[in-house]
Amino acid sequence: MRYPIKVLVEHRANINYTGGREEHSALTLACQGGHRAAVKVLIKRKAVLDLGSANGLTPLHLASIRPKHHAAAARIVRLLLRQRASPQLVTGDHGVAPLTMACRAGNQAAVLALMEAGAQVNHRALDGSCAITDAASLGHSDCVRTLAAHRADLSVRSVAGRTLTDVLLSSTGDRKFANWIQVARDFNAVHWACERQDVDALKELLGLSLIHISEPTRPRL
Repeated sequence: MRYPIKVLVEHRANINYTGGREEHSALTLACQGGHRAAVKVLIKRKAVLDLGSANGLTPLHLASIRPKHHAAAARIVRLLLRQRASPQLVTGDHGVAPLTMACRAGNQAAVLALMEAGAQVNHRALDGSCAITDAASLGHSDCVRTLAAHRADLSVRSVAGRTLTDVLLSSTGDRKFANWIQVARDFNAVHWACERQDVDALKELLGLSLIHISEPTRPRL
């Protein structure tokens, strides 16, 4: 089967043309729709990866905001990151990063891919919101845990001034997880290695003899 995008490319269409009120490019639209095959064709034809729309949304932003139940979403995010799309670019109107978009969508796989690519975990948008408060307010506990394991600031407050624990209690009603957030503030590198079940990192840390498992919070395997 030949995809329409392939036919257009073969006939030398300008793949970086931006049009419409939002000034989307072909790549941003393909990412927004979750069309991985089209994204691959456009990347192969040297589409500009970080070309933003009128409000600064890049292809990575639009791939990241796809809901977690769309299997192609995280794969497109990883594909863009492998081609060196920047996880640091923010939208022009609100200063929102792709990581925050992924957290709002509850897409844990995309969150993890962005973190591994060097996304700034504590970046704040212009309104003061950040990835972990947005994930917490929407009840995405798995994203909160992933961000916490990558050293997100657990003392951060929401735009309304509420603690992370309060936000989680309101959105999930899960008191056990909300209490875990309070305990996790005292975690050291060994604790987080245990939390992630990263045996290699744990062995390396213990081998350095710089951190001891007898510190206040007990590591949980």
